[in-house]
Amino acid sequence: YVHLADHGDAGVVAAALPVADPSLLAIEWRLDDPQLPNLIAANRVIGRVSYGMVIAAVSVPLLALLYLRVLRRRRQFAVLAALGLSRAELFAISLLQSLIVGVLGSLAGAAIGYGAIRYFERSPIFEWEGLSVRPLASPATFLMPILVVLATTLLAGALAAWRAARTPTARILQRLE
Repeated sequence: YVHLADHGDAGVVAAALPVADPSLLAIEWRLDDPQLPNLIAANRVIGRVSYGMVIAAVSVPLLALLYLRVLRRRRQFAVLAALGLSRAELFAISLLQSLIVGVLGSLAGAAIGYGAIRYFERSPIFEWEGLSVRPLASPATFLMPILVVLATTLLAGALAAWRAARTPTARILQRLE
């Protein structure tokens, strides 16, 4: 067994070892078990489905939160429009507020995720006969979820901002709506 910093180099190292020492038999870890490629493929599919579920789980409440915030503040938007702010400016204000919510939520989520990773590094998720499953912490571990949350926030915030920009000023100020 040879442990490498990058498991993707296993094929190259497995081919080089018998050249360096002909008494060695080296195989790439992916070829060690015929079911391993299927397990890896299944893991990737589960990961993609999980990402989709997370996007749905984040986007629906986020959309509701941002949309309800705009509905609750319609009178404020109407006053701002009456003071001369254009629809584009109202849109920008609402979208910026939504992005602030997304950034703060992403930072809080990353901090909680970092804490969870540190915990599971000390207490593995799964252990059996020398096999230990621990989370992999890399920049992508944090970057991808943050980008997904920010993109979701941007889309949900744009819908809410569009609603804020289309606030019927006169009807709101006259309390007709």
